[in-house]
Amino acid sequence: MIDKINISAIIIGHIRTLKDEATGKLLFSDILLAFFAPLLPASFAVYFIVSMSDAAVGAWVSAFSIFAGLLLIY
Repeated sequence: MIDKINISAIIIGHIRTLKDEATGKLLFSDILLAFFAPLLPASFAVYFIVSMSDAAVGAWVSAFSIFAGLLLIY
């Protein structure tokens, strides 16, 4: 069952987009932005134990699902 789920092509494709087109080398700033920048707010929330109400979680889920649906149109 787990063999059917393979996201390695997606990850490899994403890493390929972080290369400089002129030189073909990976850009440190792009790697920092793509992988480590999302860790900062998540670490902050975990460290300070930020909790949200059920209504806030529902609003975030609704907003992101609408955003994802709009991205799938194009």
